[in-house]
Amino acid sequence: MADKITSPDQLKALAQKAKADIDLREGRKETQVTVHMGTCGIAAGARDIVAAFMTELSANGVTSASLHQSGCAGLCEQEPMATVTLAGGATYRYGLLDKDKVHTIVVNHLVGGTTEDRQFSLEIGRCFGACGLAPVIMVDDDVHHRVKPKRVNEILAQYAEEPVLAGSERSA
Repeated sequence: MADKITSPDQLKALAQKAKADIDLREGRKETQVTVHMGTCGIAAGARDIVAAFMTELSANGVTSASLHQSGCAGLCEQEPMATVTLAGGATYRYGLLDKDKVHTIVVNHLVGGTTEDRQFSLEIGRCFGACGLAPVIMVDDDVHHRVKPKRVNEILAQYAEEPVLAGSERSA
């Protein structure tokens, strides 16, 4: 049950929060976050994902994104799902979401795209002209080809001022 409002300041704060929540879900802003709310999405927890996006976007001060709902995305095994569409039209789909993954999406994709130590920033490239060498990552002007997940830390360590993800244990 909600706490009792005991002062005009509390009422004002509640009204401001409600307005911010409404603004988040109205109109189309630079970035659009769409949570897929088909029957399978709802059954898999999409309502909680909408709430998590609202909380994370607000908590991280993201005002350039709007939050929307849609029907089924056709990938039932990946539900709950969300699609992030950037101003330039680039589209990213995220599946098997939970609150922690929503936090990661907002902090890493929508807010920064930069590692906590500020050494690396992630940008998604559409074409490096090296399809035969895919998957490819580019660091500065260096292209690394046929990259497997277990090699990412090794590659980044070549460019890091300090050890990358020191002490982390990643499975291959």
